[in-house]
Amino acid sequence: MTAPRSADADELRRTIARIPAPVTVVTTYVDDRPVGFTASSFVNISVDPPLVGVLVAETARSYAAFEQAEHVAINVLAESQSGVATTFAGRGLDKFRDVELDDHTHAPVLRDAMGVLLCRVDQRPVLGDHLMLVLHVEDVWRHTHAPLVYQDRQFRTLTDLHL
Repeated sequence: MTAPRSADADELRRTIARIPAPVTVVTTYVDDRPVGFTASSFVNISVDPPLVGVLVAETARSYAAFEQAEHVAINVLAESQSGVATTFAGRGLDKFRDVELDDHTHAPVLRDAMGVLLCRVDQRPVLGDHLMLVLHVEDVWRHTHAPLVYQDRQFRTLTDLHL
Protein backbone atom coordinates (compact mmCIF):
# COMPACT_ATOMS: atom_id res chain seq x y z
CA MET A 1 0.00 0.00 0.00
CA THR A 2 1.39 3.43 -0.91
CA ALA A 3 1.29 6.43 1.38
CA PRO A 4 -1.31 9.08 0.50
CA ARG A 5 0.06 11.98 -1.51
CA SER A 6 -0.06 15.48 -0.10
CA ALA A 7 -1.69 18.21 -2.15
CA ASP A 8 0.60 20.73 -3.80
CA ALA A 9 0.82 23.55 -1.22
CA ASP A 10 0.84 26.37 -3.79
CA GLU A 11 -2.16 24.97 -5.64
CA LEU A 12 -3.98 24.50 -2.34
CA ARG A 13 -3.34 28.15 -1.38
CA ARG A 14 -4.55 29.38 -4.79
CA THR A 15 -7.72 27.29 -4.59
CA ILE A 16 -8.54 28.31 -1.02
CA ALA A 17 -7.94 31.98 -1.93
CA ARG A 18 -10.77 31.73 -4.49
CA ILE A 19 -13.31 30.86 -1.78
CA PRO A 20 -15.03 34.01 -0.44
CA ALA A 21 -14.73 34.33 3.32
CA PRO A 22 -16.17 36.74 5.88
CA VAL A 23 -13.70 39.21 7.31
CA THR A 24 -13.63 39.38 11.09
CA VAL A 25 -11.58 41.14 13.72
CA VAL A 26 -11.14 38.90 16.74
CA THR A 27 -10.59 40.80 19.99
CA THR A 28 -9.97 40.26 23.68
CA TYR A 29 -8.49 42.07 26.66
CA VAL A 30 -5.14 41.29 28.24
CA ASP A 31 -4.73 43.12 31.55
CA ASP A 32 -7.37 45.68 30.44
CA ARG A 33 -5.43 46.28 27.19
CA PRO A 34 -7.31 45.50 23.95
CA VAL A 35 -5.72 42.95 21.60
CA GLY A 36 -6.97 41.85 18.19
CA PHE A 37 -6.26 40.50 14.74
CA THR A 38 -7.99 40.14 11.36
CA ALA A 39 -9.23 36.65 10.54
CA SER A 40 -11.01 35.15 7.57
CA SER A 41 -10.74 31.72 9.20
CA PHE A 42 -14.13 31.94 10.91
CA VAL A 43 -16.62 29.08 10.95
CA ASN A 44 -20.04 28.35 12.38
CA ILE A 45 -19.82 25.04 14.25
CA SER A 46 -23.21 24.58 15.89
CA VAL A 47 -26.41 26.44 16.71
CA ASP A 48 -27.34 24.16 19.62
CA PRO A 49 -25.12 24.62 21.54
CA PRO A 50 -24.12 27.95 19.98
CA LEU A 51 -20.50 27.36 18.93
CA VAL A 52 -18.26 29.12 16.43
CA GLY A 53 -14.57 28.75 15.67
CA VAL A 54 -11.69 30.93 14.64
CA LEU A 55 -8.06 30.06 13.97
CA VAL A 56 -5.01 31.95 15.23
CA ALA A 57 -1.69 31.39 13.42
CA GLU A 58 1.21 30.51 15.68
CA THR A 59 3.12 33.38 14.01
CA ALA A 60 0.52 35.97 15.10
CA ARG A 61 1.76 38.52 17.62
CA SER A 62 -1.43 38.00 19.62
CA TYR A 63 -1.12 34.20 19.75
CA ALA A 64 -0.11 34.18 23.44
CA ALA A 65 -3.00 36.49 24.34
CA PHE A 66 -5.55 34.17 22.76
CA GLU A 67 -3.94 31.12 24.39
CA GLN A 68 -5.00 32.69 27.70
CA ALA A 69 -8.18 34.62 26.81
CA GLU A 70 -11.42 33.60 28.47
CA HIS A 71 -13.71 35.96 26.51
CA VAL A 72 -13.49 36.94 22.85
CA ALA A 73 -15.51 39.12 20.47
CA ILE A 74 -15.84 38.14 16.83
CA ASN A 75 -16.45 41.44 15.02
CA VAL A 76 -17.85 40.63 11.56
CA LEU A 77 -16.82 43.60 9.45
CA ALA A 78 -19.12 45.70 7.30
CA GLU A 79 -18.32 46.55 3.68
CA SER A 80 -17.01 50.00 4.70
CA GLN A 81 -14.40 48.56 7.08
CA SER A 82 -11.63 47.31 4.78
CA GLY A 83 -9.28 49.86 6.38
CA VAL A 84 -10.01 48.36 9.80
CA ALA A 85 -9.29 44.89 8.41
CA THR A 86 -5.96 46.08 6.99
CA THR A 87 -4.97 47.74 10.28
CA PHE A 88 -5.70 44.63 12.33
CA ALA A 89 -3.95 42.39 9.79
CA GLY A 90 -0.75 44.37 10.28
CA ARG A 91 1.86 44.15 13.01
CA GLY A 92 1.32 47.65 14.40
CA LEU A 93 1.43 48.02 18.15
CA ASP A 94 -1.63 50.25 18.59
CA LYS A 95 -4.23 48.80 16.27
CA PHE A 96 -7.04 50.31 18.34
CA ARG A 97 -5.81 53.93 18.09
CA ASP A 98 -8.17 55.01 15.29
CA VAL A 99 -11.01 52.56 15.98
CA GLU A 100 -14.22 53.44 17.77
CA LEU A 101 -15.23 50.89 20.39
CA ASP A 102 -18.51 50.18 22.10
CA ASP A 103 -18.00 49.52 25.77
CA HIS A 104 -18.25 45.91 26.77
CA THR A 105 -16.85 44.29 29.86
CA HIS A 106 -15.49 41.07 28.34
CA ALA A 107 -13.98 41.93 24.95
CA PRO A 108 -13.53 45.01 22.70
CA VAL A 109 -16.44 45.55 20.31
CA LEU A 110 -15.79 47.49 17.11
CA ARG A 111 -18.44 50.09 16.43
CA ASP A 112 -20.24 49.78 13.08
CA ALA A 113 -19.36 46.13 12.56
CA MET A 114 -21.98 44.20 10.62
CA GLY A 115 -22.35 41.88 13.57
CA VAL A 116 -20.65 40.93 16.80
CA LEU A 117 -20.55 37.58 18.55
CA LEU A 118 -19.60 37.86 22.20
CA CYS A 119 -18.11 34.55 23.26
CA ARG A 120 -16.57 32.51 26.05
CA VAL A 121 -13.67 30.24 25.09
CA ASP A 122 -14.83 26.61 25.26
CA GLN A 123 -11.85 24.71 23.79
CA ARG A 124 -8.39 25.43 22.34
CA PRO A 125 -7.21 22.54 20.15
CA VAL A 126 -3.95 23.03 18.27
CA LEU A 127 -4.41 22.12 14.60
CA GLY A 128 -1.23 22.12 12.53
CA ASP A 129 0.34 25.57 12.89
CA HIS A 130 -2.83 27.18 14.25
CA LEU A 131 -4.65 27.43 17.55
CA MET A 132 -8.38 26.92 17.09
CA LEU A 133 -10.61 28.83 19.45
CA VAL A 134 -13.88 26.97 19.86
CA LEU A 135 -16.17 29.66 21.23
CA HIS A 136 -19.50 29.45 23.03
CA VAL A 137 -21.61 32.40 21.81
CA GLU A 138 -23.17 34.21 24.76
CA ASP A 139 -24.61 37.27 23.00
CA VAL A 140 -25.12 38.52 19.44
CA TRP A 141 -25.34 42.08 18.13
CA ARG A 142 -26.47 42.54 14.53
CA HIS A 143 -26.69 45.58 12.25
CA THR A 144 -28.06 45.83 8.72
CA HIS A 145 -24.73 46.72 7.10
CA ALA A 146 -23.61 44.64 4.13
CA PRO A 147 -20.63 42.36 4.87
CA LEU A 148 -17.00 42.69 3.86
CA VAL A 149 -15.59 39.53 2.29
CA TYR A 150 -12.11 38.40 1.26
CA GLN A 151 -11.63 36.57 -2.01
CA ASP A 152 -8.63 36.17 -4.31
CA ARG A 153 -6.50 38.12 -1.83
CA GLN A 154 -8.74 41.19 -2.11
CA PHE A 155 -11.46 42.72 0.02
CA ARG A 156 -14.77 42.62 -1.77
CA THR A 157 -18.33 43.71 -1.04
CA LEU A 158 -21.61 41.98 -1.58
CA THR A 159 -23.95 44.95 -1.68
CA ASP A 160 -26.47 43.03 -3.75
CA LEU A 161 -27.26 40.73 -0.80
CA HIS A 162 -30.63 41.06 0.84
CA LEU A 163 -29.89 41.32 4.55
